[in-house]
Amino acid sequence: MTRLFDLLYHQLNSNPLEASLSARDSKGNWKSYSTEDIKNYSEQAASGLLKLGLKPGDKVALVIYKNRPEWVIMDFALQMAGLISIPLYPTISISEYEYILNEAEVKAAFCGGLDLYDKLSLAGKNIPSLENIYTFDKVEGRPYWEEILDSEGLSKVEVIKERLTGEDLITIIYTSGTTGNPKGVMLTNNNIMHAILETAPFVTIHPGEKVLSFLPLCHIYERAVSFAWFNKAASIYFCGTDSLSGPDGDLASVQPVVFTTVPRLLEKVYEAIYNKGLALKGVKKALFFWALRLTDNYELDQKLSPFSKIKWDIADKLIFSKWRAALGGNVRLIVTGSAPCPLKIIRVFCAAGINIREAYGLTETSPTLTVNGTEPGGSIIGTVGYAIKGVELYIDRASGEYNEDEGEILAIGPNVMSGYYKKPEINAQVFKEIDGRKWFCTGDIGKLIQGPNGKEFLKITDRKKE
Repeated sequence: MTRLFDLLYHQLNSNPLEASLSARDSKGNWKSYSTEDIKNYSEQAASGLLKLGLKPGDKVALVIYKNRPEWVIMDFALQMAGLISIPLYPTISISEYEYILNEAEVKAAFCGGLDLYDKLSLAGKNIPSLENIYTFDKVEGRPYWEEILDSEGLSKVEVIKERLTGEDLITIIYTSGTTGNPKGVMLTNNNIMHAILETAPFVTIHPGEKVLSFLPLCHIYERAVSFAWFNKAASIYFCGTDSLSGPDGDLASVQPVVFTTVPRLLEKVYEAIYNKGLALKGVKKALFFWALRLTDNYELDQKLSPFSKIKWDIADKLIFSKWRAALGGNVRLIVTGSAPCPLKIIRVFCAAGINIREAYGLTETSPTLTVNGTEPGGSIIGTVGYAIKGVELYIDRASGEYNEDEGEILAIGPNVMSGYYKKPEINAQVFKEIDGRKWFCTGDIGKLIQGPNGKEFLKITDRKKE
């Protein structure tokens, strides 16, 4: 498999699912697309895009408020037609839309939710290249995405697919412009595929098992994870962060075995658990906080004395099992990234039998550089794990501004971007040549720690001052 759409055909040929992608409809009921459905829709959409006059190499924008199957279908369609996707955040300003869509010379856009069609239409007045805007929501008077579906040009799609390789550029992802205009990260099939295939050993999941997806698909983190789920033939359920918890929430409804998240959401879950403990009375309250205090000294792979094991078994039966039930009852692993996760949160959840593992990466690295594993000795709390296969890390102490064992984290590997779109001067700044090799400068400060499994674990200590 060298192209990302190969993952769709891999699932179709090895473990086709009746519910490959699912989301709630307007009435709150789950609606599912089978693997066969996704393949048919994607191929017909690819044919329809070509019928619109789009040619391989043209840019098409995707923007939604909440994750939905149509986004993934259109993502596959763009790949099959040789087009380059420009995923956008729904909350950016009209002026930012104008800047990005003009720089990328976007010719078409697909959107879903609230006012996005209006925002894009307004921005489109100042974007000469933008010719078509379609919506994933059926609204009278607005072009609907299914209108482009076409089965007459499938042979043209097949010809293009045959020509595509792992080296082809498939997406430009614009990072936030906090220090200037947004920068477009250029990623190829090979970039993202490497991250997907080399993180696969870190997650044990069986075909048809359910996963939850609520982080934005426009970010490479959740987008790459969604492709990874296709590789594993997992059944993906899309939802929003506002509908996760409670007896009628999506965690209870789906009962996922794995999901990805960010630390702030884990903190909210912990706060809700803690507040429930505060509301208890008498013996129940005492037991709750006794169990919570047990987690203070928890360590991964800890060896327990017979007496300690009895205490932990009691805490698990009376307290921790209820925490797992609140997350659907089946969660085996939660992967967190994008920001540092408080040690307290990791320790509490892991002690309760809910494995939390931190990973690290950037949009520019597709995204994964390091992962904490679930195997014995494969994780150190307080680190972001060890480098995935094919990735090398280097701690650059050249500036001399940091502690003796710290420096800027540099990375090299097949998943590192080819560069920023139309930004040669910035590319020259973020890549550094050392001994004839071109390293990507992450801007993060860290150090390497020898782990129990013989690998070097990365600990991030700061962000480079700018």
